Amino acid sequence: NGIVFEDYSMDKEINSTCTNNRLKVGICSEFLRYSHVVGKLFLKVLIDLTKTDLEITIYIPPGTKEIDQLELIKKHFERIIYLPKSTINAKQEIINDNLDLLFYPDIGMSDYTYMLALSRLALVQVNSLGHTNTSGIKSMDYFITSDVEPSTSDAKYTEHLIRFNRLPFNYPIPKIN
Repeated sequence: NGIVFEDYSMDKEINSTCTNNRLKVGICSEFLRYSHVVGKLFLKVLIDLTKTDLEITIYIPPGTKEIDQLELIKKHFERIIYLPKSTINAKQEIINDNLDLLFYPDIGMSDYTYMLALSRLALVQVNSLGHTNTSGIKSMDYFITSDVEPSTSDAKYTEHLIRFNRLPFNYPIPKIN
């Protein structure tokens, strides 16, 4: 087995999705904590998603720093998976969850999540402004950005750009002492 994991079956996934009443969404990030900019950008949006009928799983890579800061995630998300050190085993674990969508908020900031993203692990794979350029990965389907992104950028991304009419995150108001 090489770097790219080829055990994903699109047909199996589509059949599984058709029998499930809820969309299954995975979020894989090493930096989902308020002490890191990725957490500051995306945690509030992801917590808001828990109020929908989405079935959300948070995937935490091994060696994630500041485990004590994951309390917010533990408080809001029902399903949290601590991934094994082996990316091959982690890929199999994610595939077994039959996700409809897998979101990587910070590709390029973590070797581990980048290695995972090289393989198709969900029906749709998405990244965004946690790292503000293309992943360059063929298995990454969409890049979520805002309409500030010039239309000429499409040619510079391997992903299809999804432009929101606002920035795609909810940054908390800073506390001033």
